[in-house]
Amino acid sequence: MTGGMYWDWNSGYIHFKLEGTSPVAPATASGRVFLYHIGLFGGYRTKTINNLRTINLPLGTNIARVSENGSIPRLLIQADVLQVFDGVMKVSIAAHPDIMVSSLSTGVADNYARMFRVVSVETD
Repeated sequence: MTGGMYWDWNSGYIHFKLEGTSPVAPATASGRVFLYHIGLFGGYRTKTINNLRTINLPLGTNIARVSENGSIPRLLIQADVLQVFDGVMKVSIAAHPDIMVSSLSTGVADNYARMFRVVSVETD
């Protein structure tokens, strides 16, 4: 599809990028493609949509401890990409095959912020 994670036309980074083909995407000259490029951070000189999300991942009963000898814990984090489509806001590739700079991007950002979980914590 496209390269990079930086919008040179908007001087900003793409926080989340999901591209592919789907049989439910509308047919175009490029095929049945969908593109979700979610960026924007509230603006620098001009106010924009803010799609930055800060998340805290609970460790449950696990403890991630850095030892005195400097060994650090390894966290296995799982991402459930289906949450992008079936999170707080329902997202349909058929209805919205291209989401970048729009009010829909905020809903996608809210969805992807909820797709991560800690599976395990390993310490030496």
